Amino acid sequence: MVLRIRGRVVDGHLRVDTPVDLPNNTEVELTVDVPETDDERELRESIARSDAQIARGEVLDADDVLDELCPSVTHECRATG
Repeated sequence: MVLRIRGRVVDGHLRVDTPVDLPNNTEVELTVDVPETDDERELRESIARSDAQIARGEVLDADDVLDELCPSVTHECRATG
């Protein structure tokens, strides 16, 4: 059986908005719906833009990017093969 019940946290305790017709000592599992922060939303949108660029073939070669960012550094972590 699945019940969807809304509630709020008040002084560190969960308070449901409506009475629940369940026997005493019934064990329940709570899932918290945490609002997305601005940073999380920006990250998700940035990842979506990157995915779209990859789908359009707008990609850069990693070696070229590393050479441009750090031309005088030997990049030891580059993939070989």
